[in-house]
Amino acid sequence: MDRTRGRTFVILSLVFLSRAAQAQVQPQDDAASPEPGVKPVAAYAKTTRDSVAIAGRDVWYLEEFDARERPSSAVRWEKGEITERTTWFYHDNSDVVRLSVRTGADGSTESEFDESGRCVGMVVVDVSGSETRYRYAYDSQGRLSESWTEDGKKSVRVTYAYRPDGSLSERKVFTDGSITLVASYRDDDNWVETAYFGGVPILVVEYVNGVRRKGNRE
Repeated sequence: MDRTRGRTFVILSLVFLSRAAQAQVQPQDDAASPEPGVKPVAAYAKTTRDSVAIAGRDVWYLEEFDARERPSSAVRWEKGEITERTTWFYHDNSDVVRLSVRTGADGSTESEFDESGRCVGMVVVDVSGSETRYRYAYDSQGRLSESWTEDGKKSVRVTYAYRPDGSLSERKVFTDGSITLVASYRDDDNWVETAYFGGVPILVVEYVNGVRRKGNRE
């Protein structure tokens, strides 16, 4: 099938379905309904080599593929309004996503990935235009070793240390360059957190079986 014709067919199908949905599909008799008095939902799905479309009475979704048949873009409609768009970019000659960009009613999210598929950065912008940036680094074994968060008001860096068996042993939090928290782990359910102010420890809190116990001031 010609790719242009296939894409046009899918889009025209969505237009036709949106009009049919707005007219509302009449309910079948109760015997054909999942439950007495429940109206069945109109649904449609179409897949071609370069796109897939899914449509219901109030929600439609169209996803298109590139020449390598990888998802390249997607659009979601709700009640006739576009509510979300997503675009994907890939590492050269790879099926691993390099960058994804999503925009919606709540703002936008741009996510960057390395060639192993691990997220190495994000930029989140809310509806007011406020921007928050995230960065992530990994050790030679693929474990998260550092993360950074910056929102224009403060910068937070977190470092992670592991035992030879791969379990988390320590987590340190730095706010605007100063140490603010150190968490020492015995295991996933038992750890001790030490809070700092001005580089000085001020409070120690113990967690036993995931439950916080009363803290002790330094």
